[in-house]
Amino acid sequence: MVGTAAATFLVRLVTTGRLCGVGPGSSLGEAGAAVRGPFVDDVDTSGQCLRRDHGFVEFSFNPEGAGWVMSGMTLQLHRLAGNPGLARRFRDAVGVALPRTVPWPDLRASLSAERAAESPAVVDQGGFIEQRYRGPDVHASVLVNDDDHPPALRRGDVWSVDVWAARKTQA
Repeated sequence: MVGTAAATFLVRLVTTGRLCGVGPGSSLGEAGAAVRGPFVDDVDTSGQCLRRDHGFVEFSFNPEGAGWVMSGMTLQLHRLAGNPGLARRFRDAVGVALPRTVPWPDLRASLSAERAAESPAVVDQGGFIEQRYRGPDVHASVLVNDDDHPPALRRGDVWSVDVWAARKTQA
């Protein structure tokens, strides 16, 4: 069961595309100030994409003007399921304690209560069921485990939440 604070946090992430106040269009500095703690930066060989991996969340950036601008993020819920230390780091960095697993029916009910008029587009990804939400400023996908990944996740648990800009980001 997803508690009220966790459900509110996840619904806000899906509907606004913001985590700790940052999302698509935010600068690298803004993301660094919003989510503190250890991370690994990885720039692809073309120099056109930077991935900042905090373990529980990965931010993607593209160069714009004189800096890096966020193009999207992935909240890696499956990593929290089997790693209590990472779950504590998430809680300390974000200020919300998530349950070990997030059952899709619980999150779907919370999203439905918030966005009654919108139903997600459903896409089978082979091992995952993708629930796609489209808004004017942000797109989000909730990947739901459709396979057995013992012992951490069960079929029907949320694997990750992906958010990306609905249009090209601007610095």
